[in-house]
Amino acid sequence: MKFKKIYIFFVLLFSFLPFAAEIELLHDAKFKNGVKLLAPAPGEKVVVKKLQEQDCNENPNWFLAQWNSKFSLTNTPRINLPGGEVKFSNKAKTIIFGNGNSKNADIVLGVDSRYEFEKKIRKKGEPWPHLLLNQDDIEIIPLINIDKVQLYLEAKLLKNKRFKRKGYEPNVHCAQFVLTLIIQNRNKESAGFGDFIWFNVQIFDDRNRFPLLFAAQDEAAPSRKFIYGPATKSFTKKSLHDGRWVTFSKNLMPFFKKALKVARKRGCVIQSPDPNDFVISSVSLGWEVTGANNVLMRVRNLSLKIIPNGLNGQNGQKGQNEKKLM
Repeated sequence: MKFKKIYIFFVLLFSFLPFAAEIELLHDAKFKNGVKLLAPAPGEKVVVKKLQEQDCNENPNWFLAQWNSKFSLTNTPRINLPGGEVKFSNKAKTIIFGNGNSKNADIVLGVDSRYEFEKKIRKKGEPWPHLLLNQDDIEIIPLINIDKVQLYLEAKLLKNKRFKRKGYEPNVHCAQFVLTLIIQNRNKESAGFGDFIWFNVQIFDDRNRFPLLFAAQDEAAPSRKFIYGPATKSFTKKSLHDGRWVTFSKNLMPFFKKALKVARKRGCVIQSPDPNDFVISSVSLGWEVTGANNVLMRVRNLSLKIIPNGLNGQNGQKGQNEKKLM
């Protein structure tokens, strides 16, 4: 019912617009309201604390997941830095808010996984620490109603140290900084309602200056959902390994269509044959570190703009999709 109401709202809204208007999908993309820190145990969203500047009374739109970490940020003090930045940090993790005042970054995320694994090397199949920003209270807009999904962000790698302990394997141990979108079937009349794929923008991988196309099921999760990550050169010709600001600016819609097509060919989302049933239901950004690494990343000017197609009966799809979603 919620999906139906939202769909009808956008049908009526866009029908009266002579030109399609941009819609920013993300709330508080400058992170001025801070984050809601989650407990380290994966699987459930248990908020343990708000990390934000002292005078901020707003409810954060972003969650900060610290899954599988032995060093929670729960009891870390707030540190005010020069230039208006605010830092929360312990020996294994760091988050710095620019609060819209810093020219350096809107957000800084860092992980030092040496302390998580102590003096050992992580074995294949064992959990690894995450430091991921997540937002899932975004507008639910069916992909059929969207002409473009315009991604923009700038990133700069501040620290990248790899510690090759005994047993190091490049196909097992790494540090990855990724923007992930969940592309999900939200049509309740569909047999595949709720099914989804992970869509990754591979911003950084310590093993490769330009990560290649990745398309496979998630072997690390029981759900084994399909992951699709276009080659990084699809977004930029510059590498974060060089320590300079790199801009990612691209329309993601063609990649979504390709990802769903490939997923079906691989036997995934097979109960969701209609791509018009899918929406962007969640956005995450941050680190997954499976090896012994000390990494730090700056991000600024994050944006995910939706450009509607106007819903003026293009290819006769409006009436067809409206009927299905009701």
